[in-house]
Amino acid sequence: MLKKGRGSKITAVFLCVFLIASCFNGCKKEEESKNQDSQTVMGRYLEEETAMPEGYTDFVTMAVQEDGSLLACFSDSSYQMALFRSADGGESWEKEEELSDAFSLTENMTVSMLKISSRGEFYAQVMDYSKVDAQGNGEVLMKNYYKDPGGNIREIDLSKMGIAEDTQGQLTGAQFADEGKIILSDIESLYLWDLQKEEVLQTFESLKAVTFAVAGRTLIITTAEDVLFYNWETGKPETSDETLKNKIREKESNYQMTSFTGKPTLMLPGEQEEEIFYLDDGGIYYHSMGGNMMEQIVDGKLNSISSPSVTFLCMDRTPDGEFYLGVGDESSGTGKLLKYVWSEDTPSVPETQLKAYALYENPEIQQVIALFQKAHPDIYVELEVGIEENSSVTVTDALKNLNTEIMAEKGPDILFMDGISSESYISKGMLEDLGDIMKEVDESEGLLPNIKDAYTREDGSIYTMPARFGIGLVQGAEEDVKAAADLKSLADLLEKLKSESPGQKVIGYLPMETLVDKMADVCEPAWKKEDGTVKEEAITEFLTQITRIYQVMEEEEQEVSGFGGSMDRYLMGIGGDILLVYGGETLFNMGTLYSADVFRELVSAIDQKEGQAYGQWKGQTQDSFVPCMLTAVNSKSKEKDACVSFVKYLFSDEAQRISQGGGLPVNREVYEDTAYWQPEGEEGLTIGTSSSDGSMNIYLDVNNLSQDDIRKIQELGESLKQPSELDPVITEAVSDEAQKCAEGKQTPEEGAKAVLQKVNLYLAE
Repeated sequence: MLKKGRGSKITAVFLCVFLIASCFNGCKKEEESKNQDSQTVMGRYLEEETAMPEGYTDFVTMAVQEDGSLLACFSDSSYQMALFRSADGGESWEKEEELSDAFSLTENMTVSMLKISSRGEFYAQVMDYSKVDAQGNGEVLMKNYYKDPGGNIREIDLSKMGIAEDTQGQLTGAQFADEGKIILSDIESLYLWDLQKEEVLQTFESLKAVTFAVAGRTLIITTAEDVLFYNWETGKPETSDETLKNKIREKESNYQMTSFTGKPTLMLPGEQEEEIFYLDDGGIYYHSMGGNMMEQIVDGKLNSISSPSVTFLCMDRTPDGEFYLGVGDESSGTGKLLKYVWSEDTPSVPETQLKAYALYENPEIQQVIALFQKAHPDIYVELEVGIEENSSVTVTDALKNLNTEIMAEKGPDILFMDGISSESYISKGMLEDLGDIMKEVDESEGLLPNIKDAYTREDGSIYTMPARFGIGLVQGAEEDVKAAADLKSLADLLEKLKSESPGQKVIGYLPMETLVDKMADVCEPAWKKEDGTVKEEAITEFLTQITRIYQVMEEEEQEVSGFGGSMDRYLMGIGGDILLVYGGETLFNMGTLYSADVFRELVSAIDQKEGQAYGQWKGQTQDSFVPCMLTAVNSKSKEKDACVSFVKYLFSDEAQRISQGGGLPVNREVYEDTAYWQPEGEEGLTIGTSSSDGSMNIYLDVNNLSQDDIRKIQELGESLKQPSELDPVITEAVSDEAQKCAEGKQTPEEGAKAVLQKVNLYLAE
């Protein structure tokens, strides 16, 4: 049994991990297991993926039962759910019943939420579409069912709850508090419900909970503004647990609503009322309520917990201290059941440690690292980000810090050179030749020849290699797509559309800085000479045409900017404005394609609107691609073998199938695999947005790609020869001068001279 005092102090985090794990229920001795030769502290939790029952493809929810068995719900490919029980930790499953039978569901009903208690209780919310016609008109009815431990099922009338009217009775969360008692939430409030008497015992009003959990008699509610503590029986506030509160509030993502099913954090009560297990993307922590420590027992950086593709669904723990975690995996589009098992023979901290560096945050890199560490538990990879989100650090400052570390031989082992000029690092001998590694990867995995050739030098050396790439595309009327043959013709086209269509928005507005970054994808290679300096005439031409394009945009209403969001790749990409062109909000769209998901949306929009097309986006270059996750190895790294393992994994089939919108695969087998472009189970998706004035909603049914669609984009990607490596110092200089040109403060010729001066000064430093 886990017993820790409120004032417990342990100085070594991983020693704390060992002690906690070893005293669960008295099943593990409270002693340190060490390798006698190296004095390495041994023991940590390892992640396993639990196999699903045969014929089922999606995990829904689960709970460990009082008898130690695992009761879980899975869904098959036709979205039919069934309950299964496992007595051997998920090694095998016995089917108990179909949910459609348990709750007498008709073909018009869908289970939207299911909660299972440790006593075998079930609470289900069901969406009834029987009053909705084929066009989607009509009322969706919400029905709620409770199954008690004895197997008796009754329908629950939630009208007594006073649930928010605008939710149509839809719940956002459920947590069993005791037998026959459950806490339910809608988008406004929480309610303690007596399921036997069918009455509300307590109401916690207008809290707008992101997540909530029960620990003993304490109800812990996380909102966007605060973490609140109540006694759920009396409804009275309790003293705030500042340690837990501060842990939750340390990351903004911990208190942001992601979906009704997936949560940013989870909490699980321990065996004692004051005990709680807390989960966020950093791992699993033990906390004694009122104590001053959050003791990490599972490090999220060593497994899938830290992966940005994962959302948390549910968590539970077995009597012998193993953890189960249900997750939604965006990369596969399905739910998974993960298991964390204590391994006495594994070092608590991996002996080999790698440091990776990226100038900007990148979810693809984070997910690759998580999967690599799962496959290589003996290697720990720490990712350093030069410019974190909302940081005041400039590119120049970040690169100076990086260079200082490298020169002091304290730099990263792995570098992702996106946004970093690689030539100066290569010329100074700071990067390892990856030629032999890439040859081996190419022979075993297969690389796209055009991408590999673009980074192979005359002597066969390769110092950087993109693990992903992007393809520039345009979308619009067929004749307009054909007319946009280069940068000047694009400017001509947009001015023509503006003059011919008064009152019609031509293209989504972007600030000049963003527009320059976007256009640089198909222009920047034309700006550079072999020695790294810039071509004055090419910059002059760019400033001339970008000013014309910006003036067309500036006349538009500036709130038209597509989906946008915080992801730079999405802002830069073709995906942001696909629906705006499809819905007639704008006439033309341009950007870089970074994912198969967005390509399916693009093709669906074109197929469902007569006269539309897409084509290659050509600027000042005609055959450029955008390299992403541009990988290099520090020549001074002391962990070359681990670096080789990591680089090989980056280009492996598993890593290349990750899709977070950060680039298309360069692994030839993955790129040419139909299943990458059109995964199974992706049918029936509908996406939508609103018009700029809110007067209309735009919806698009995303259809399957044809073989011709797939072959066309594959051939285009394989035809591109010239990498467009964006140098942030150059693009920043161009952006500054472009803004002055657009404001009429200087001519493009004057702007080009100013860019030349800034870049030369930068190169001299």
